[in-house]
Amino acid sequence: MRNNIKTCIVAGMFAAMTMTMANAANAPSITLNKNNANSQQVIFENIPQYTKHLQVSLELSSSQNYSFILNDALNLAGVEVYTKSNDNKMTIYITSVTDNLTDTGLLDIGTVASDGLFNIVKASDMKTTDGAFNTDEWTIVSTENDNQSSGGSNSGGSSSGGSNSGGSSSGGSSSGGSSSGGSSSGGSSSGGSSSGSSNSGGSSSGGSSSGGSSSGGSSSAGSSSNESISQPNNQTTTSDGSTIKVEVDSTGVIKTEVTLSDKAMQSSTVLLPIDAVNKSTSHTIKVNLPVNSSKIKVPVKNPTTGTVAVLINADGSEKIIKTSISDENGVILTANNGETIKIIDNTKSFVDVSSSYWGIDAINFASSRELFNGTSSTEFTPEGNMTRSMIITVLARLADVNTNTGNTWYEAGVNWAKQNGISDGSNLDSGVSREQLATMLYRYAGNPSVSGNIYGFADAEKVSDWAKDAMTWAIQNGIITGMGDDTISPQSNATRAQVATMIMRFVKL
Repeated sequence: MRNNIKTCIVAGMFAAMTMTMANAANAPSITLNKNNANSQQVIFENIPQYTKHLQVSLELSSSQNYSFILNDALNLAGVEVYTKSNDNKMTIYITSVTDNLTDTGLLDIGTVASDGLFNIVKASDMKTTDGAFNTDEWTIVSTENDNQSSGGSNSGGSSSGGSNSGGSSSGGSSSGGSSSGGSSSGGSSSGGSSSGSSNSGGSSSGGSSSGGSSSGGSSSAGSSSNESISQPNNQTTTSDGSTIKVEVDSTGVIKTEVTLSDKAMQSSTVLLPIDAVNKSTSHTIKVNLPVNSSKIKVPVKNPTTGTVAVLINADGSEKIIKTSISDENGVILTANNGETIKIIDNTKSFVDVSSSYWGIDAINFASSRELFNGTSSTEFTPEGNMTRSMIITVLARLADVNTNTGNTWYEAGVNWAKQNGISDGSNLDSGVSREQLATMLYRYAGNPSVSGNIYGFADAEKVSDWAKDAMTWAIQNGIITGMGDDTISPQSNATRAQVATMIMRFVKL
């Protein structure tokens, strides 16, 4: 990854070649083209080396629909990007959970694009996890002229407007002796007189340096070099009154908090008003609702059948939400007020299930939600039969029962099934027919009322009397479909792949 990022850095250097050598004063700067265009490349120079997490807010010249395109060299596993736009402002968060974003201080992060012409007029709220700088506003360096940055404070080196021989700061008080209201002992910096040493991460006892972040008091970077890099006022309000707040903590986890308004709760499934998230363990979403619970949809980039929602409990423990389902652009689940979730890809691979196998989606669905285990660590045995004890255990897991208790692997599931009228617990080692499984699912659903019949199938008369309502319900709801020869084979044992398919269709009702 580091070599790929360095490739991006080298490419970005050519866009900054018109900057004068005076910028070697190590003042942080953002380089871009000020000419109006449909896209603007954003390049950072002199940011702290070994940075893993970065945030910046860009003020754009007009209100349009903007998008951010990550540099291909950063588009790697372990790098997460989150953007939010509000009228003419875009905030970009980039975090790497593996390697450094840059080892040289130069970083081309990508391009801001729009259908109309625009330019970027201001950059602010620039932060990294090491607290090396924290300026209210960065000077933009145009690639069309020789303007240079007066930047923010610099850790471990010169002050942010030029070199300061009076003693640079590195996370605490100036080593040359901080000045209280006078010039620093080395003389004035090249960008203007410095009243006190610039301080990154500690307090400055003098006045503010030229373009620096300290202002006669404690630095806004805080006393810790690993403080959260969240923006102080990073809350966005939507047109319906819902709010979205985003921060990135010092470990690189993106934390989004969504508070939905009453007005937002107008549909049966509420789409969260956030950008599509990556399937990643490093992005959490807290959902605040005006009701106790609601069905919500989380926008997700490239979801698959194995994409699931995970509940993060207050104690940090996690649990897969087994009833979460994915579609072409998100994950749908029922959330309780105040819950925190994340979206991950939990797809399992089995050597005996090819990508062309008819039941692969259902197998991915059931195994990723950990309703099924494989028959071994590498095999699923899709055409194998399931016993009653196996299916009862699967249904118990779907009901969120802890099946890891009891004297046998199936005891907890069987007790649950008997208590809830799903099964009488007999013949646990026997196979399960399609009509028996339909009956278990029908009872799980609460024995809903049924009308109509199933006499359109050639073997409908083979359905047992006690299973007719359940089979009618299952067929009408698409849980069971024909075998392709105008039959439903009610007496045939259900294979593992068939059970996975029926479970998936049942959950999606």
